[in-house]
Amino acid sequence: MSSSNLESVVRKQLKKVFDKDIDQAAGLLHLHFHHSMIALFRSKAEDTDLGKSSRFRLSGSKLYPISMAKLPQEIMVDILLRLPVKPLGRFRCVCKSWHTSLTDPHFIKMHLNRATQNDNLSLILSSDDGLFSVNCEAFDEAKALDLPPIQLGPRIIVVGSCNGLICLSDYEGRASVYNPTTREYVKLPYTPIELPFGEFENYHLFSAMVFGYVPSTEELKVVRIATFEEPDGESCQCEMKVHTVGTESWRRIVNVPPHLCRGIDDALVNGAIHWRASREGGRFKFIISFDIGDEQFTEFPWPNSCFDNANNLVTLKAFGGRLSIFCHLNNGDVEVWAMDDYGLTGSWSRVFHFKGVEIVGNLGWPRPNFKVLCPLHIWKNGKILLEVVSRRLVIYDPTNKMVRDLCIHGIPDLFATNVYVESLTSIASLMAGNGVEGETQNLVVWMKPILVVFVAGVFANLHYE
Repeated sequence: MSSSNLESVVRKQLKKVFDKDIDQAAGLLHLHFHHSMIALFRSKAEDTDLGKSSRFRLSGSKLYPISMAKLPQEIMVDILLRLPVKPLGRFRCVCKSWHTSLTDPHFIKMHLNRATQNDNLSLILSSDDGLFSVNCEAFDEAKALDLPPIQLGPRIIVVGSCNGLICLSDYEGRASVYNPTTREYVKLPYTPIELPFGEFENYHLFSAMVFGYVPSTEELKVVRIATFEEPDGESCQCEMKVHTVGTESWRRIVNVPPHLCRGIDDALVNGAIHWRASREGGRFKFIISFDIGDEQFTEFPWPNSCFDNANNLVTLKAFGGRLSIFCHLNNGDVEVWAMDDYGLTGSWSRVFHFKGVEIVGNLGWPRPNFKVLCPLHIWKNGKILLEVVSRRLVIYDPTNKMVRDLCIHGIPDLFATNVYVESLTSIASLMAGNGVEGETQNLVVWMKPILVVFVAGVFANLHYE
């Protein structure tokens, strides 16, 4: 069969497979035998170059060799882009050509974009017992994460995530950036909080970090904000520092707005961090944004809406890719307002109103208390992932008001949740691309020997003459 005819047949078979929603490694590349799948073993007894090996098709009792070279590159890439990250990590060990393809920055970006668009998400749960990962496709088990061997305090904080990387910190300000999938990590230099006043005990200290990515320069940045406030709340000062991952120091930001106090949120939208702010001790009257790319401040007017009530708790969040306001009512309800057109003050609209009584009642719990619900993610089908009093995870369907309690095995008793997308993103490659000479390390985890098996189930029913 000619190469062009082979490509035509492969495309038809791929369409059949994908139309059946078999879009994951289990249907295309897997590590198990099956009577309808064709396996290619790479061992010392066989060819060591996958490109020179043969793939076989089963038809009755005959095996038909198919040259790897005849498979169009675009078809192979299309298949690989549909796989989860962990199998791809294994396939990098198959041969040099595969390692080159799967470590190519362009392929990694394409895979990350596809995973993000398809909501291929994972969760990281942080607790006193450590960090745990949950796959959002199955929601079956909370698996303990291996942590990089750096000195952190007893309680680890997940600062945030971007591009499959997470930033970890402790209450002392020690931090690192880590890829839980590839186990690559880099330790960030420590910088102390510089007190602007005399005696520290006379002031309240609020400190937080935000982790972000600058697409235009492909830089990873960590921003630390420390605010010092008098006990009566009448005056405060702020210290802000920025660190570009891979460099050896932090840069202090000058001319920080004096009213940037108390409203420390983690709303990272459009490459900017957003905080609530006020003047003269009043309620939050406007929003301050800090662009992590050009490191400049901008102000947004606070929207005049019914949720601006002294009895409500208001926070800024990134939700569904938009700058959003979570309004936690004292009856347990949550209203979510979103800025539909970023930067346009008049584009705020209420997108959700969660009834705490309905959701918690479906779980068989007593009447909800204040701030019992925390929206985490909204899927394309409209269903919403919620964290309930830092103890449960549920999926809420606003259409029929149904609540699905995710009884996840191994979940901690008390936790905080972060959503992230697994990826093969290389910290070292990002730093090298920006001329940064920082050094990353890899966490080595001893594993049983694995025989790498390539299974091409898509060819199971093909017949070549």
